[in-house]
Amino acid sequence: MRLTLLKTSFTILFLTASLSLFAQQTRTITGQILNGKAPVPDISIVIKGGIKGTTTDKDGKYQIEIPAKKDVILFFAVNCSSGNIEKKVGEENVINIQLKIECGSTKPTQKINTVGAHQIATDNFKYSTDIFKAVQNQSAGAWITTSSGAPGAATQMLLRGHRSIQGSNSPLIIIDGMPIINMTIGNSVASVDQSNRLIDISPQDIASLEVINSFSPRLLRYGMQARNGAIIIQTKKGQYFQKPSVTFFTRFSSDQINRLPELQNQYAQGFPGTTRPIYQGPETQNQFAWGPPLSTLSYTGIPDGYDRKGRLVPSNFGGASPAVAYDPYDFFVGGFTFETNLTVRGGTHKQQYYVSAGRMQRNGFVPLSTFYRNHVLFGSSLKVSPNLTLGSKLYLFSTHGQRIQKGSGASSVTRGLMRTPPSFDNSNENGSGFQAIREVSTFITPLDNGLRSFSRLGVENPYASVRNPYSDNVNGQLFQFDLDWKISSHWRLDGQLFFDIRSEERAVAFDVFSAAVNQGFYGEQKYSLTDFYLTTALHYNRQIGQNLALDASVGFWRGTQTTRRQVASVSPLRTLGDFSLDTGSNFGLADVSTDQTIQNVYLQFSVNYLKSIFLEAGAVNVNHSIINNVSSFSPSAGLAIDFAQLLAPKNKLFSKFQLSANYSQIGGDANIYTRSLTNISFSRLTLALGTNGNNIPFSVAADNPELRQETTTMLDFGVTVNLFGNRVQFQGNRFSSTSTDQIINNTNSIGINELVNGGTVTNDGWEFQLTGEVLKTRQLSWVVGVNLTRFHSVVNDLPDNISRINLGGFNQFHSSATNGQPYGVFYGNNFQRNGEGQLIVTNDGFPTLGIPGTVGNPTPDWLWGVTSSVRWKGLRVDMRWDVRRGGDIWNGTQASLDYFGVSKRSGDQRVITGFVYPGVKLDGTPNDIPVDFYNLNPGSVSRVSPLTAFGEFGIAEANMQDASWIRFRELIIAYTFPKAWTKKSSIAELTVSLIGRNLLLITDYTGVDPETNLTGDSNGFGIDLYNMPQVRSIGGSISFKF
Repeated sequence: MRLTLLKTSFTILFLTASLSLFAQQTRTITGQILNGKAPVPDISIVIKGGIKGTTTDKDGKYQIEIPAKKDVILFFAVNCSSGNIEKKVGEENVINIQLKIECGSTKPTQKINTVGAHQIATDNFKYSTDIFKAVQNQSAGAWITTSSGAPGAATQMLLRGHRSIQGSNSPLIIIDGMPIINMTIGNSVASVDQSNRLIDISPQDIASLEVINSFSPRLLRYGMQARNGAIIIQTKKGQYFQKPSVTFFTRFSSDQINRLPELQNQYAQGFPGTTRPIYQGPETQNQFAWGPPLSTLSYTGIPDGYDRKGRLVPSNFGGASPAVAYDPYDFFVGGFTFETNLTVRGGTHKQQYYVSAGRMQRNGFVPLSTFYRNHVLFGSSLKVSPNLTLGSKLYLFSTHGQRIQKGSGASSVTRGLMRTPPSFDNSNENGSGFQAIREVSTFITPLDNGLRSFSRLGVENPYASVRNPYSDNVNGQLFQFDLDWKISSHWRLDGQLFFDIRSEERAVAFDVFSAAVNQGFYGEQKYSLTDFYLTTALHYNRQIGQNLALDASVGFWRGTQTTRRQVASVSPLRTLGDFSLDTGSNFGLADVSTDQTIQNVYLQFSVNYLKSIFLEAGAVNVNHSIINNVSSFSPSAGLAIDFAQLLAPKNKLFSKFQLSANYSQIGGDANIYTRSLTNISFSRLTLALGTNGNNIPFSVAADNPELRQETTTMLDFGVTVNLFGNRVQFQGNRFSSTSTDQIINNTNSIGINELVNGGTVTNDGWEFQLTGEVLKTRQLSWVVGVNLTRFHSVVNDLPDNISRINLGGFNQFHSSATNGQPYGVFYGNNFQRNGEGQLIVTNDGFPTLGIPGTVGNPTPDWLWGVTSSVRWKGLRVDMRWDVRRGGDIWNGTQASLDYFGVSKRSGDQRVITGFVYPGVKLDGTPNDIPVDFYNLNPGSVSRVSPLTAFGEFGIAEANMQDASWIRFRELIIAYTFPKAWTKKSSIAELTVSLIGRNLLLITDYTGVDPETNLTGDSNGFGIDLYNMPQVRSIGGSISFKF
């Protein structure tokens, strides 16, 4: 019995011990990885000798199951230059790691810069439709302007102003090391708002973005393509040792017009008569609203082809019902933006992958206007061996835009709307928006089956204008192959192969009876754009002792850019609403091809001594097929000294006190690839389109064998001060540049236009960026940032036969490059003044017209950006404000509306009598001649009112307006639910957000939102003539992570 009991007890004890040992086969290790006090996300952690692993979350925390017999964990930091960190596991279950450098895939190591450069937080990029809008007012030195609120409208970015008169002033866009196409085709004073091609790239896939404000040794490999600075973008990637994670994101916003010119609603269509104002309706084709008060008119009650209530007659004639004041702005509809995106990312011990797919659609405030983007991104990297990594990326996208005519064109929707007198109903009581568009009686009159508008062919009914299709479809792909080979502990070789291929198809039509082309027109355009780049570089880095680090690179870069433009058109059209090349006659066809090659060989090196003295230098030899295959040598060098680290590395007040200086020189080409000024065939200049400052048209650009590259020499002096453990960070830069040998269009001695060198652009300015942690506790933080930009560009040394160059606008008024004047200065007509600056008044009391000249400067005096970011537990509140001080806009819309009597100002001022202009009469005596702002029996339009005295565009000087503003740019309120709330489901992270953009605008400008430009992202800026307005957006989003 005792033996049996002993056996039984021993068996139970053995089984218990066995189960205990089995239970102890694995245990859980938790911890956190920090860099100073900051958590480090996305650090891969793997058991040494195995493949099982995990990654740190956004708080730097991790949890991993390890076999009990294992005593080593390998912390594998993918982006850490110090390599892997091994930590032996003893009896502890919590292991925290303190890093001395910045690691992680979403927070790359900060580079030392000797020019102004700024890292932009990308947390809120997913709430923007394009990347430039996401960066707006966050980076000192950057001036970003959205040309309009129309779906897909171009957004322009300038870094430190202008350097080239007719060349490109846009920064180079670099994505994962390779430049992409970001041109715009077709922006002008009429037509539609075009897109710059950066809009093809979804902000959803952006992991990091850095703005480099000037050419520097970091950009040597790109040569003259980076002469205007660069935007360096890294896309999101997978993570080694990470289980597949899925993120779904969707957002929606309501987009409403935020500002429109005020119109009068008191006076009818017509003109002053001999004794009283005379109503002149649409049948007269009168275009003015200087008629009688609506309160004195009535409808006859007999429907006609223009109004179902009948014609308007004086009320004392016994009309059936009183006149109604219509609001032309009822035409607009509510717009919206809807976007969805799905990503999958993960990796094994040898491979990482990232897949993203999404669609963004935006319907505009004008009926039928829309823009959408579809995209798919495949990215992966493979560790073939410990020293060799291969990577690839394929980005597929398609965009579609249905665009609307704007500007000065006869079929412009905005012109047709704003010019409509309040006595005319554009919809003909067919409702508004889409309903009215579907009814033919809205825009066709049964009287003669002709165009129904308030002035027939003079101005088109906007409901008819939107039926003139202007559509574009872009299909493209970006393909990239990367190789990174660590040859030895000091040598590394990398290479990249990259294609950027895009095909764009456009269809443009003006229907029969259109005000622009009465007989109808239809055209198709096709653009084929291809960029191919091949680059390789050999890198050497070495730590010499404890105090000196050396990095050097030598590389080769070759790029080929080609484009083909095919155009076919027909006119007149045979049938209303039938648009195809088979429905018209007078067939036209054009086919133009262009190409160019750029080849760079570069050398760059940097030395870092005591982690406080940093020297970088290098040079690039550029060979360009357009500039007669002549190579050029461009140097760049910079020095930065951190005196805080050098003299007092343990100082608690100064974390950094760095002074820097940089000198760079780089060339510029003939701007062929912007496709705005010239086209080339077989690398020869053959065709140029446009006009020069003397308004001489040119259709042939003679080849100039002596053509030289533009040359820009730049200086940058900077100071960076970080205080209190980097809680306060300040960066200030003083910069200047001189760009000589400007490549411009000129007419030679035999009357043939050619590209020549002539002109200089000097540029200088200041930029400041300050960021501070106002409050920081364990759960609450508040970070505030302020940036300031000021720059000044001046044009000099134009050829003797050119006093100015038209950069954008009209013959009588334009933004120009003028000798001795700021870049972009407005040229137009002025009031005539005497030597003391007093107005000279004619004998009838009206001011006199002076000699055309400089009338305004569109460059702002200062640009301010203010950001605020509050974090509390799972809640974050981010705000962006921006302030613009100074800079003019030519309000051509106001001038035109005043002239035709439809502006609120023209209505309000009709009651002014006996006004005396301050100034002198023709004989030099003080003016005492009174004038009325509404005159009966005027004899001509010019004497109806002072507002009509100088034609539709008026006096340019009188329509210069200050574009200063204070703007609440963006508000993001996001909340991430605690994991305890979602742990029972398969949702790892759930975030909901409230989104607002352009919520408040304070400005004295009387037109549309002053953030506008008629000619899109061209070199001419500050022009408003029936521009599309901007929008205010309010919406929300939700994000799931599984």
